[in-house]
Amino acid sequence: MHLRYWTGWLLTLALVLLSGCHGEHEKGSEEQATRFHLFRHIDGQLNQSRYPFTLSVHSLRFNGKQQGVNWFLESQDPDGEKRIRIRKEGNTIFLSRGKQAEKLKTRQFGLLSPRDHLLLIKSTVLRIQPLPENKKGLIGVQAVLSSEEIGDRLGAWMGEGFEQGAANQASRKFRIRYHMWYRPNQDGLSILRMGIYPQVKGQPGEKMIYHFGKP
Repeated sequence: MHLRYWTGWLLTLALVLLSGCHGEHEKGSEEQATRFHLFRHIDGQLNQSRYPFTLSVHSLRFNGKQQGVNWFLESQDPDGEKRIRIRKEGNTIFLSRGKQAEKLKTRQFGLLSPRDHLLLIKSTVLRIQPLPENKKGLIGVQAVLSSEEIGDRLGAWMGEGFEQGAANQASRKFRIRYHMWYRPNQDGLSILRMGIYPQVKGQPGEKMIYHFGKP
C-alpha cells in the first residue's frame, strides 16, 4: 500500500488530537483527589527522559521509544521492507516504509507520542473521574476534553484560511476521552488509551492504546 495512504490516514487521526480545553470549573473534593494522584503519575512519566512503549491503533502495532522531546515508532511486521517507521527529530517528522519516504513538519502531524498526549491532558483537561479497578489491580482514571474547545484549537492550528465555524461544527460530532491506568506505587503510568467517540449513533469510533515499558 502506498505510503501516501498511511500518511493521510495517520494525519486524519492525529488532526483531531490537536485540541484541548481551558477554563476553571468547580470540582468536588473527590475529583480534586483523583486529579492530584493522576497528575502525580503523569509527572512521573513525563520526568522519565527515556522509556520504551508500544502503540496499538487499528490492526497496527508499533514499538516505540521516547527520548526527551523526540521519539521513534516502528511497526511490528516480520517483513522489514513493510515496516512503517516514524521518527521525530526537532521540528521534523520522518516517515518511511521500505524505499518510500516522507518528511513533514511536526505541526502537520499532530500528536502521536505519549509525551504530547500527557502534556495535553495535564494542561487542558475538562473533567476527571475514576474508573473501576481492573483485573490486574491497576487504578483507572478517565479524562474528558471539551468539544467546543477542540473546535477553537483546531481552527487556530489550521490557520487564518480555515473557517472557525467549520472547525467548531466538525468538533461537535465527536468527543475525546482519555483512559489511564497505573499502580499506586509506580512512578509513571502503565496504560494510556485515547478514544474518539462520534456523537452520531452507528458511526465507528477510533482508539489509540499505549502500553509503557518493554513489550
